[in-house]
Amino acid sequence: MSSPSHPIRFMRRVLPDMVNPPDSESVLQPVGKMLMAARFLTAIGTPEAARALDTQMTVTLLCHEDSEVRVHFASAAEAVFAALSDGLARNLMADLCVVTFEGSGSRDQRHLSKQFHAALDTALLRGKAVVAVVRDEGDLSDAGRLLLSRTYRLPPLSGTMVAEVMRALGHAPSRKLAARLSEADDAIACLPGAAIIGALRLETAGSMVRTILNAARRLKGPEKPDLTLEDLHLSDELEGHLRGIVADLNGWRAGAVAWDDVSCSTLLYGPPGCGKTSVAQALAGSAGLRFVSATYAEAQAAGSLSDYFAAMERRAREAIAHAPSLFFVDEIDSLPDRSAQGGHNESYVTAVVNHALELFTRLHRTPGVVVMAASNHISKIDPALIRAGRLDTHFYVGLPDRAGIETILRKRLASAGADLDLAAMSRLLVGQSGADVATAATKARAIARRAGRPITDADLLQVIGENGRTAPEGPLERIALHEAGHAVVCASVGLPLPERAIVSAREAHVASKPPLTLGQRELEQLMATLLGGRAAELLIFGTASAGAESDIAQATGLALTAETRICVGALMPVYLPYSADRPQTWPPELHTAVRKRMSVAQKLAFQAVRRNEMVLRALADALLAARELNAADLERLLRSVVHVPLASDRAPALPVELFAGDASSDPAEQTSDARTPPERAP
Repeated sequence: MSSPSHPIRFMRRVLPDMVNPPDSESVLQPVGKMLMAARFLTAIGTPEAARALDTQMTVTLLCHEDSEVRVHFASAAEAVFAALSDGLARNLMADLCVVTFEGSGSRDQRHLSKQFHAALDTALLRGKAVVAVVRDEGDLSDAGRLLLSRTYRLPPLSGTMVAEVMRALGHAPSRKLAARLSEADDAIACLPGAAIIGALRLETAGSMVRTILNAARRLKGPEKPDLTLEDLHLSDELEGHLRGIVADLNGWRAGAVAWDDVSCSTLLYGPPGCGKTSVAQALAGSAGLRFVSATYAEAQAAGSLSDYFAAMERRAREAIAHAPSLFFVDEIDSLPDRSAQGGHNESYVTAVVNHALELFTRLHRTPGVVVMAASNHISKIDPALIRAGRLDTHFYVGLPDRAGIETILRKRLASAGADLDLAAMSRLLVGQSGADVATAATKARAIARRAGRPITDADLLQVIGENGRTAPEGPLERIALHEAGHAVVCASVGLPLPERAIVSAREAHVASKPPLTLGQRELEQLMATLLGGRAAELLIFGTASAGAESDIAQATGLALTAETRICVGALMPVYLPYSADRPQTWPPELHTAVRKRMSVAQKLAFQAVRRNEMVLRALADALLAARELNAADLERLLRSVVHVPLASDRAPALPVELFAGDASSDPAEQTSDARTPPERAP
């Protein structure tokens, strides 16, 4: 029989001293403080480490991310150190001071930080030893960092700790009951304190353990997705990055890789419905991580600002308590960009974004927590959120191409032993995410299994039809023409040729690389390309469809950017961050300028599709037949496109007076002679 470990022996030495004597007037025993003491004693491990705590002019760090836990430790500290002093036969509190940082990333963060620094420095000025209860070393004052001697992390409550508190209370669990508690460590770490404290006030060890385990079973267990990276078809770059994270996590678990060397924060961006959430779930599944998801939109719906903070903190605490875990934030672009805000809600926006910055920084520094976020619009994210130390690695996630879809089907149906036309099936599944394709294959196998026969093409066709992934050729013809219009205008106005075009019942788009710079010419090209789909529909069908709504919105946003942010059409550069979502706040002259730019772009798009009608029709037919065209296909089909002149190519030169006079002077202060162009000689 092996002897108890050092922390267990240490707990058995100290915890009994915290139990009220029989003649005590207190009716309730300090069970909550004993549980906190068990966590603290497990962190420091040995009596020798405890004796070093009161070494004068030293700082001991006790770290925990949750401000509530730190506050609870502070309230229990006197009882914990009194019992520890009795167990060591040494008055630790004579030269020891406990100071606690209570900040949680809310609006009073700076005030609480100043208070904490003052208390810490005052204790050091008095020559005390200090136990600083903080999130991490970054919370310390300058003096505290210089005198830092040792660091401990307060562990979550475990079944072993509960068993030792029971023993100290005179209700030692049997070996079988103690083992059952240890097996429920993950759930016990997340149980509310009231559930455990109440259970430990029951009369027998059996009833205590039974109550705790019943509560643990009702608690939602660790959510580890069944989806893995093997189920997805990803780009080589993204798959390499994710498999690197899995390898790093395995090395970290084995003690061979430091957490600082693990690439633990990633931003996935791309169009909606491309499987960004599936990628995060697959990483969690492959790495064996608890999957904790949150969205800022849902948190903001919780109510007041404090309710919002509490909602996000709860999810963060869950990720930390279940580490190793993956904390996934969907739709992170729903967080406002501080640079685009103003007015009465500016302080609210600042508080929300600052809390997000603090939250991501804290999670980034927490060992075992991998952070991943998803965005449909990376340009809308506050730049501070995606800098180094937060979401610093970015990957585009698009829909799988036909080859990728065929690969997924082959992987999922390899064991079926059926002779399937996967090329034809992949054509019908163009526009679906990898997870959707995998699900379709699974459902088709189920149909065949229940029928007691091998899977057939008809089974896949049935699933595809049931899920709305097929559509009559009529609507698809319009969609294909719309996407062909984008591609034709893109080539006609001189932008780089598109790299991919897809059309399906649920997804259609043309993918191309944006220009490296954004000036007057590039804005005109992009806006015309965005309106190219609508122009093609009007040319061929005589009407436009609702499919152009997002195109019009994006083009309007570019026109607004041109006038108010990058000021490509104005002599005087003035940054005016008006929002495209609030046109009612625009001055009349801005409405006029935006409409003028939209009119120019619309005329250019019409001109491009009219001059290239034959190419437009051929491209639409090819796209409708294949459902997907790659870069080589598009280059061949767009080879004969006729280029159209841009209005920006005919733009007038800048006025002479802008450059007249002394370059060091303001143009408005130049003399009238300097502002007047010289007369032409007869």
